[in-house]
Amino acid sequence: MTSDEPVRALRDIFGDPKPPEITRKITACVACRKQKIKCQMGGSKPPCVRCKRRGLSCVVNQSLQMLLESDVRWRNLAEKKFQRIEDAMQLLADKLLSVEDAKALKTSLQDEEPRDTEAFSNTPTSEKPHQSGETTSKPSNITVNQAGDDCEVVMDLDSGAGSIPGFHISSSPGNQTVNANGDIISNGIITAAKAERYFNTYQNRLDHFPYRILGNHSSSTLETVRKASPLLTAAVCTVGALHLASEDFETCYKAFISLSAARSFSRSCTVDDVRALCIGAFWLSGHSWTLVAAAVRIATELHLHRSISKALQGDRMHYYRTRLYLLVYACDHHFSVAFGRPPMTRECETIRNARKFLDCPHATPDDARLVSQVLRWSLCSQIYDSFGSEVEKPLSGTQIKELQKYSISLDTLRMEWADSFSPNIHIGDYPRKGVTLQYHFAKLYLCSHAFRGTESAGGFIEPLTDLEEVANMAIVSALAISKAVVHDLEIQSFLDGLPIYFDTMIAFAVVFLIKVFSNNYFVSVRPDRTEVYKLLESLLTTLKRVTSKMHPQHLLVKICKGIETLLRRSDTGNGLDLSLPLGGHQVVGESSNGHEQDLSWYTNNDLDLFSMSEYDFLNQDFVADFPFIINTESNL
Repeated sequence: MTSDEPVRALRDIFGDPKPPEITRKITACVACRKQKIKCQMGGSKPPCVRCKRRGLSCVVNQSLQMLLESDVRWRNLAEKKFQRIEDAMQLLADKLLSVEDAKALKTSLQDEEPRDTEAFSNTPTSEKPHQSGETTSKPSNITVNQAGDDCEVVMDLDSGAGSIPGFHISSSPGNQTVNANGDIISNGIITAAKAERYFNTYQNRLDHFPYRILGNHSSSTLETVRKASPLLTAAVCTVGALHLASEDFETCYKAFISLSAARSFSRSCTVDDVRALCIGAFWLSGHSWTLVAAAVRIATELHLHRSISKALQGDRMHYYRTRLYLLVYACDHHFSVAFGRPPMTRECETIRNARKFLDCPHATPDDARLVSQVLRWSLCSQIYDSFGSEVEKPLSGTQIKELQKYSISLDTLRMEWADSFSPNIHIGDYPRKGVTLQYHFAKLYLCSHAFRGTESAGGFIEPLTDLEEVANMAIVSALAISKAVVHDLEIQSFLDGLPIYFDTMIAFAVVFLIKVFSNNYFVSVRPDRTEVYKLLESLLTTLKRVTSKMHPQHLLVKICKGIETLLRRSDTGNGLDLSLPLGGHQVVGESSNGHEQDLSWYTNNDLDLFSMSEYDFLNQDFVADFPFIINTESNL
């Protein structure tokens, strides 16, 4: 194509292929024409003699036809340069990539070619079909394409006049090709054999603790999961590698975080991406809060909370969508309520009708376990809304009565679900024992409110009061959690697999007991302090044995180290003397053997393995005294 061909094509658009006959060529510059004097242009190019002598800007206007033709020539030249760059990149890809990857790249470039051509075209584009899964756009809808961000806005005229305002203006994603081969296996991060091993570990064991997040993929193979979502593949393999103590965990973890970050800004997220984010949040402590926040946002954008009606009517797809939203709700509350954060998921229609979900034709026993947890977390959400997060403020008499009502509600839920579940082929008797454990977790969270504001009052709780009754229930639950881990071998086998919420609550139970039994609270449930110390020593021994084969980045490994540091680091070498007061400042007292004991080691930086600063269970003094238990927002 010669340089004149684009110009002739432009003239054809105007219906006149004949070159324009310019009877009077513009030769004078703007300045001379304004003064109506003769313009002496040396060499037929500006500047003219007058403008050069006076230092003026010398510009010669061009006709509209000349401007258009110049623009067409420039655009044609740019297109040729882009084509040469594309050919060079394709040649480089053929040299570096495999045959399959090169074909995929070529197909991707061809798919994007019409959009690129359209960007350079001056002619009006024809209407394109709405790209939201429909083959053609509805004639009653008006579609406006924003080329700047590649997003279509659909003015929906089919929705009723009583619909939500946002329904009338809905955005649909542009053409985004998800590279099915771009997962951690095809990218060479791990081998297919290792990925299969990690996948089997997750699918056959871990996925059954939080009630089968994989959903319709629960009976699938690794290949089907890879086709569904590269992010889901990365999440499953990362969590599997963690629980197999594999050296691939760090590499898989970085790949998963990278993919998660990319999906956060994507407009083509799917329900499988939501599953992946929940899996990461449940087990990967480094970014749990960030992952669950993304999961809640995407789940809401996908309208998972609106599928309950069709799920109850028997629609299988909407059954899985509703089920996934219940999982997102539970995951969100794992990392919000216990940390003093308001939950992002609220009591919408799906949550209010959680019991009805069990009436779905496709409901399973795992759904009953999920619903029981949703009901428990819904109650905990009400507790948070009632008492807030001001841990320095003591409870009023009205709040104590309200707290007792919540306690009865938790007892009722436990009685309702305790005997509802039978052993699971993959995780033994966890369905039943898990109900008891989570009951004590919720009970400890609720009843620990009795200790709010007691530090400012001298650390005392008046005896024979309703507040003492609540405080006793908190102690009973903390002791029950510790004893369950020490004495139940099956629960010990669960620890290398349970979501990290269980690890954090075990840690809190330990610190709670130390705090309570080192202060003179008037509580009737007060075992001998020596027995409490022996219980904590036994708990430490159990955790050390259980974590001996875990990956160093497993949260329970770090918690175990923190507990050991607390119980061992004393000047006398005799362990922690619970008869002495604990504090975040230096305290010098007398130990059981009559020698002075310096407790300044409690503020040693070596204890700062974790941070409890996000927890909202007791008060700020509690946080200052024991800053070592957990920080789920720290990086690996």
